[in-house]
Amino acid sequence: MKKSSLLVCVIIVFLILSGCSNSKAKGEHESFLKLDDKGNYTGFLYLPDDYTPEKALKDGCFVVTKDSEKKDSSKLYGGKEHWDTFLDASSKGEEAFIRAVTFLPEGIFYDDLYYSNGQYHNFYYDRNSLSDTLKDRPYKYLRTLTDKFGIPPKDSTIYVLTDSLELTFHDVMWSMLSSSIASRTKIPFHWISFTTYIK
Repeated sequence: MKKSSLLVCVIIVFLILSGCSNSKAKGEHESFLKLDDKGNYTGFLYLPDDYTPEKALKDGCFVVTKDSEKKDSSKLYGGKEHWDTFLDASSKGEEAFIRAVTFLPEGIFYDDLYYSNGQYHNFYYDRNSLSDTLKDRPYKYLRTLTDKFGIPPKDSTIYVLTDSLELTFHDVMWSMLSSSIASRTKIPFHWISFTTYIK
């Protein structure tokens, strides 16, 4: 009798603890995106000082390095599978995060992309500059836009965040060439710069 009572007590305690664990998970889920009370991103506060491409790759980052074979050029070092995982999870409505780290002679650059609560958020950090993008600006869609571009024309793909389903590949390319943050049709968008290295 005592053994069965003890077993029942253990099961009840386990169920209670499991409920607390689920509640905690929900709380963590809600604070998945790291913002302060002013809406500024805080995910770059504790960056390592001795970071290397190898460590970043081991940490699950999308990693870009200088291309030793081409002057003034960079290349994907590794981590494309993390981009694929991000696309897959966010397309299913699941919380998702990816950090892209670019290693260049002039410094290390960080690019954090989130899908949280049905919206996309992108933040950029450069330790050597004041051009960090830390203010949150959510977007509804991550659009994959494809068309032919260049001389000679070749198949090209760009990834942008936007609130519009009407934005086109040529809208974005025109705006990038004219240094405008909106398309020629005045549709706001945000180009996910590290995706340049995806082949």
